[in-house]
Parts: sequence; structure tokens; C-alpha cells
Amino acid sequence: MFALTCSLLLAATAAVPAAPTPADLVRLTPPDAQVVMGIHAAALRSHPAVQTWLANHQAPWRGRGGEADALLEELGLDPLRDVDASVLAAVDRPGGEDSWVLLLGGSFDPASMTAALVKRGATLVPGLPYPLLRTSEETGDAPLMALFDQLVVVGDERSVLTAASGATMGAGVVRVERAAGRLDPAATSWLVVDIPPVLRQPPQVLDGAPEAMRGLLAASRAVERVIMHARLGEVLELSGWARADAPDNAELLYDAAKGMVAALRLTAQGRHPEFLEVLRQVRITRREREVIGTATIPLALIEQLAESAAQNVRRPTER
Repeated sequence: MFALTCSLLLAATAAVPAAPTPADLVRLTPPDAQVVMGIHAAALRSHPAVQTWLANHQAPWRGRGGEADALLEELGLDPLRDVDASVLAAVDRPGGEDSWVLLLGGSFDPASMTAALVKRGATLVPGLPYPLLRTSEETGDAPLMALFDQLVVVGDERSVLTAASGATMGAGVVRVERAAGRLDPAATSWLVVDIPPVLRQPPQVLDGAPEAMRGLLAASRAVERVIMHARLGEVLELSGWARADAPDNAELLYDAAKGMVAALRLTAQGRHPEFLEVLRQVRITRREREVIGTATIPLALIEQLAESAAQNVRRPTER
């Protein structure tokens, strides 16, 4: 009897598909994507601190009525409950053929979503084994949306059709950095950006930026690739990695980053003392062409900031 019960439990577990993760979704991104960002919403949602915050603060798009609530109700979608993972990828191709794709993994009702979107003017594309909608009849290059039980794909036609067919190995930049151990798709959120030379132009905001920030922005023109992680556990761990085009430029970037942190510490002493200890713990290191930065933020400070932001939203506008 015990063996039979275990067998039934194992069979039931195998029959329930696992919630998609960013690591699953990133396999469907364009191979030449230069910007890829992932968010592990299920992990974020299951964190005790986030659960407490959600219990105490209603999501800003719910309970206020209006168009957003009506659309979510028609779609049968609760973003906080139904979305387990998201990945956004973008490509800047020569000749202005830019493309992008947003992948949402979770639990969806394709029939309800299709009906709601068609009701609002979307066009159902015939001849496919899954619902594919063009969001506007007026223009042929409008974003497309493919709908599945555990996947929603939104983006340009080429990216959506490729992702929906599964005919891709995923973004090359992600595969390379993951194999090198620099990118962790299991982190709560992550970002990788490959910056081609044509985009490394002088930032337009240099003149109006603070002096310390101007140095960092100027040095960032030499950066070829950036990776960032956020990991939410007992604390929020932030890390960033940048590779410059030459060791000398990496040294300039390192000096500029150190200078910006020092300037922020001086500012925090008088205006924001709650950030001072966080800034003291920031670590920046350099290795040949690479610059690495890490920071740790206590959850109590995050909760304090979140509560302050929620109070500002609830506070009536003063006239």
C-alpha cells in the first residue's frame, strides 16, 4: 500500500508541469539579441518579505477600477498570481530592422485572453495550431501576441513566430556568459547587455550630470558588455560586471566608479544617513579589462523605503 501511494504521488507530481523560469524562457530569445533581461517572478513572490508587503499593500493596478482593471478581468489575468517568469530581449540590427520579444511564463487561459483581445480590436491570424493575434488592424507591423497555457509571447512578427515554434537556441550572449559563469539565470533578476561600437557614443546627459556621475558616464563609453544581478534572500544582493575594450579604459572605469561611490557617501552623511552603511559595504574590484561591483541592502531598509513610497501614494494631493 505504501509503495502504491508513493507511485501515485510521483505520477501526480510528474503530470503537473513545473512553473517556467527565466532559464526556460531565455531559450526562446533571438540568437542575436544584444539586450536580455530576466525576472524570476515566482521566486520573488514566494519570498516572505514580499508576501508580507503584498498582504499589506494592494497592487497599484488593482482595486482602483478603470481600464486596467477591466482589461485584466476580461483577460482572466492576475499578474501577481499568474506570471512566474518574464524575459525581455531586444536586437538592434543594421539597416534599422530592430526587433524585440517579451516572454511571459506562468498560468494563462488562452481562450479568455483571445476573446478579450479580439473584443478590443485585435485580429486573430488563421491557420496556426495556437492563438496568434495582431494587436491592430491598421498597420502590418503591429506587435503580435502568441498565447499558450504556460507561455505568452509578444513582439515583432519574426521574433514571435520563431519563439512560438521553439526553433531557436536562445541569445548567444546569454549562452556565452552563462558558460563562463558570469551570468546566473537562476538569480531573482538579471540583465546582460552587449554594446556594439556604434552605440558607444558620448552620453547626451554629461553636461547636466553631477561631477562624479560625469566621470562614470564618460568612462562607460569604453564598455563592451555589462551583466547585472539582483538576488533576494536574507538581504538584497546586487552585483554588476563590465568589460572594457582595453585595460587602460577598465582602470578609468574603475576609478570613476570608486569616485562616484565616495561622492555618494559624502552626500549620504548629511541627507540620507540610512544609506551610509550600505555605501560603506560597496565593493569595487578590477581585473585586466573587467570591473566588478557588489552591494548588499538590508531588507529592513527596503521595507522602510517601500512603506514610505506606499504612504506617498496614499497621501492626498496637497493643494
